[in-house]
Amino acid sequence: MLSKIRLLIILQIVLIEKRLIDCDYYIIDYIYLGEIMAISQGKSTRSPSGARNVANRGKRKSELGRDPAETRLDEKKLRKIRTRGGNEKLRLATGNKINVTDANGKTQVLDILGVIENTANPNYVRRNIITKGAIVETPEGNAKVTSRPGQDGVINGVLI
Repeated sequence: MLSKIRLLIILQIVLIEKRLIDCDYYIIDYIYLGEIMAISQGKSTRSPSGARNVANRGKRKSELGRDPAETRLDEKKLRKIRTRGGNEKLRLATGNKINVTDANGKTQVLDILGVIENTANPNYVRRNIITKGAIVETPEGNAKVTSRPGQDGVINGVLI
């Protein structure tokens, strides 16, 4: 999607330089702005009282963040993410199996039938997004997700 945006910007710049469009600027739709702007995990520009903090330095590459994984309920798909030092992190894009451990310590792989509750965001329930702490329905009963699917690449849980 980002390549389409870049092509659109390049096309608009070329048209402006060829004087086919009579303007000195080009417009980017606000929908695509999130895909162009970087996500930062640095210090906030506001203090707890709401006053504006003046930054004593700029942003660093090590403070870059990424979009949330938002693991959905579907056939298993993994995404490889390049991390610092050239390492790779497996991000679970979609998944429908959960490794459930019961009170006796026995672990089994079960199908996920649906998301019952998600304390991270109430809208995640209707969108079937799985995060740590979500309650999912399995054939053996409800299970609470204990792993971070977007970080670990697997869904683990315990029966409740």
